[in-house]
Amino acid sequence: MEKNEFDTVDKIIESLKKSINCKNWYVSLIVALILPDIIGKVEYYSEEKSSNRYINWFNKYVTSKDLSGLSGENCYALRCAYLHEGSMDIEKQSKSDGTINSFYFTFPKSDWIVNNNRLISIKGEKQHVKLQLQVDVFCKAIIEGIESWKKDIKNDDEKLLKLKEITAIHTRLFN
Repeated sequence: MEKNEFDTVDKIIESLKKSINCKNWYVSLIVALILPDIIGKVEYYSEEKSSNRYINWFNKYVTSKDLSGLSGENCYALRCAYLHEGSMDIEKQSKSDGTINSFYFTFPKSDWIVNNNRLISIKGEKQHVKLQLQVDVFCKAIIEGIESWKKDIKNDDEKLLKLKEITAIHTRLFN
């Protein structure tokens, strides 16, 4: 059986879609936040800093109107805060661009979407901006970005070769 270059990426995306369908929102969010790291490593393989790869890939490919105003810098800051600290507060993250202080993710309701709202509060003389996103909308925007990216690199032999470096979970004990 011949393995397609996107096999591992497709399996990770399929896992994310299953998590979304099962309403496993925490796992969905974690996987969606990790994927730009993985894909960014393939797209910008000569860039040493993972933060630059992540930010550049996000800014180029996650263009959904549902996430308008969310920069790669702030998404990377969220990734760091959430995956390393379990926090949605990005104010002290070095890659934050300062336009958003924290995030507020919501579960989807059955027949409507509440997404991409800025909750602004004033604390003393300081404005605090919290970006509300609906978790499934965020995850699907990441998937859309990856699908667009896959079309862009389908004829790029170097990047297709780099895809083989993504770790797979194997069905056999040893190959």
